Amino acid sequence: MDTRRDHPYGRWHALQVVVLLAAAVPGIAAAGDVEVGAALYHQGILPTGEPLRATVQRDVPLVGERAACVNCHGRSGLGLLEGGKVARPVTGALLFKPRDSRWSLRLPTDPGSATTRPAYTETTLFQAIRSGVDPDGRMLDGLMPRYTLGDRELRSLRAYLETLSAEPSPGVDGETLHLATVITPDADPAGRRAVIDVLQAFYAAQRAHTRNEPQRARNSPWAHRWQNAAFRDWQLHVWQLDGSPEEWGEQLDARYHEQPVFALVSGLGNATWQPVHAFCERHAVPCVLPNVTTPPEGTGHWSVYFSRGLPLEAGVIAQHLRQSNPDGETILQAYRKGSVGETAAAALRTTLHKEPGYSVIDRELPADSTVIPPGLFQEEWPVVLWLDDDELHQGMADIEPASGANCRVYLSSTLTGAPHRPLPDVLARTACFVHPFAAGAEYRGRIERATAWLAARGISDEEPRLKADTLFAATLVGRALRHLRSLYHREYFLERIEHITDSAIPGYSYPLLTLGTGQRYASRGGYIVRLTGPDPVPISDWLVAEPVPIRSPG
Repeated sequence: MDTRRDHPYGRWHALQVVVLLAAAVPGIAAAGDVEVGAALYHQGILPTGEPLRATVQRDVPLVGERAACVNCHGRSGLGLLEGGKVARPVTGALLFKPRDSRWSLRLPTDPGSATTRPAYTETTLFQAIRSGVDPDGRMLDGLMPRYTLGDRELRSLRAYLETLSAEPSPGVDGETLHLATVITPDADPAGRRAVIDVLQAFYAAQRAHTRNEPQRARNSPWAHRWQNAAFRDWQLHVWQLDGSPEEWGEQLDARYHEQPVFALVSGLGNATWQPVHAFCERHAVPCVLPNVTTPPEGTGHWSVYFSRGLPLEAGVIAQHLRQSNPDGETILQAYRKGSVGETAAAALRTTLHKEPGYSVIDRELPADSTVIPPGLFQEEWPVVLWLDDDELHQGMADIEPASGANCRVYLSSTLTGAPHRPLPDVLARTACFVHPFAAGAEYRGRIERATAWLAARGISDEEPRLKADTLFAATLVGRALRHLRSLYHREYFLERIEHITDSAIPGYSYPLLTLGTGQRYASRGGYIVRLTGPDPVPISDWLVAEPVPIRSPG
């Protein structure tokens, strides 16, 4: 776990939060005890500053962070599923009362007897942590570590568990769960309509499907009553920002103050997303899969992105260049000053400068011009154009780039919208595209599956990839919310997002989306493709790119 002081719910922030909770929750031990318990749970640090020690599977030692409770029970304390093994909830609200069938892997055969274990007491909790014996006297799984801890440390840990996920997160009440999507002012108007149309259609379908849930909660059989009791009406808020990026943070804070939201769903941004990312870190608000070309780099906890965006595409191009010519060569790249292409160019430059034999020559186009110098294609060097479809139409004029079996011109599928937007014919015929999506007929099939859902709801097929990705984000959030049952805690929500991203729903434009614990970029590579027909045809294997820390111009 990240222990930096400025990391949300990192060591120091967590201690401040739990001290406030300890003061607010009756019956909890002194604040100092809660601090000790938080350090044990999250970092595996003893009050003396020494590392926590335990054994697992009888004789395998664990030390420090590897022995910390958070690894198995999650930051929420509500448990994780890993490799088919279930780590049970350890929050005070669930630990210190009998566990009923909702937390059991098997439903009891007698509907009148839902309890499967007694409530923990301080004595039985200490026994479980030290010896691996539960309140019924049964041995816990061998993967549960056995700790050598004194009573003082264990009481501190119990005090912290009492505060863990003790109250529902902001943005949800007994009837309504509030969600928002953020649109930045530099977003394309057609893209803005696409994102909002999909989200509104999705949540209208959700509300229609669940309109009878309150009645079902009153009339359903016992085995399903707890599911229906968790029902909330989902309300979507569209937060359209305006002005410069320096003003966005204040606007977001004001809207959040007016109506807190549980999470941000999808969204759309262009040159920079950093103020939105910072807002989420500041208020501990999850943001799930916004449509942005260059997500902020760093170790933020609360935002989950499809990929690293254009810097990842730069890494894929670098991988392809290395495979094509391992001895190195000179690369030309063109981009418009102040655009997102400048960020991508910086990433490619940084990556290739580490490779022996490679050099990069930049051609920076003025911010107010997209005219491409004719001489750019006269050298026998590969050219990378970090330009969008409009810039290419304006800038190519009568320029005829060289063609051949090798890639002499690279373009970005993300920036150009390929294969969905028309491009200058000469480029469509000769260029190679870095394509961080599925390829071939598989890509068309995935997009058509999404557009069929949209067409059934009267939504056009314009901007099909953007709409498919927005639909995926909305569906993923919907699945994760249903997995929460009545446990509306943001940390638990993110843990559900991590768990179901690669298993609960098929992806649309991306071939594979996966998230491990704490990972915040779901896709890590791409293809190099040509547009020789209706489908993007891969001419490379799936190339995984290493992350390159690049600061966005915004």
